[in-house]
Amino acid sequence: MRNLGSKLPQWASILFRWSLGMGLVSWRYLWQITPLHRTVQAGDVNDLPPPLPEHCIDERNQPLDRGAGPLFHRVFAVRIDGPP
Repeated sequence: MRNLGSKLPQWASILFRWSLGMGLVSWRYLWQITPLHRTVQAGDVNDLPPPLPEHCIDERNQPLDRGAGPLFHRVFAVRIDGPP
């Protein structure tokens, strides 16, 4: 039978150093993240992009009046018929 009593302090030291290192790395990582503060505000006409040139408009474009929902929170649907 092996003597595990002599190995216990070594394993305890490894476990302590590992958990201390993980805690230190996690703390440093959390404080490196740049906080981002967001606000929710209602959009208006001033938020609209500039109009597209006439040569860029075709049947694939979706103008504002074809969208659904509040400005910039539009709902789109896609129908997939089959593989290309």
